[in-house]
Amino acid sequence: MKRLASVVCAAGGVVALAFVAAGCPRHEAEWTRTPDGFVKISGPDAFAWRAVSPDGSAIAVRHRANEEEGSLAFWSEVFERELVEAKGYRLAGKSDVTSADGVAGKLLQLEFAQSDTPYHYGLAVYVSAKSIVTVETATELERLERYRPAFEAARRELRAKAAE
Repeated sequence: MKRLASVVCAAGGVVALAFVAAGCPRHEAEWTRTPDGFVKISGPDAFAWRAVSPDGSAIAVRHRANEEEGSLAFWSEVFERELVEAKGYRLAGKSDVTSADGVAGKLLQLEFAQSDTPYHYGLAVYVSAKSIVTVETATELERLERYRPAFEAARRELRAKAAE
């Protein structure tokens, strides 16, 4: 369980600064399907939905109100700056993504090290007029290919408007 806590903790709070004003309400919506090899977990935290694998790899959804009415370009840049410039993550790639219910998004693929162990951290940002929804994925870098299909499925099957 120590490794599980390590991955979830390492990836979990990296972008809190970006949403000080926006808040992070919990919703009981069914955001996405739990991929094979993961179990859905819940707890009193900032995640709207979260699943973990036995080795601590994680997929999480956060929902925030888009009270500032920022665009996808705006919020994507906020996240990228926070993670790369403030947290020291390495940007490994960016691409466009779309949720199952048609909300446009931006996927940031990042890498970081914790105690000499390299990690993958994926952050997909989806922005609608009312909401900012993120899908966060984290695993040790050596396990990325194993979990890539599950991470992609969680993003592809996301219902970004689930709480609207």
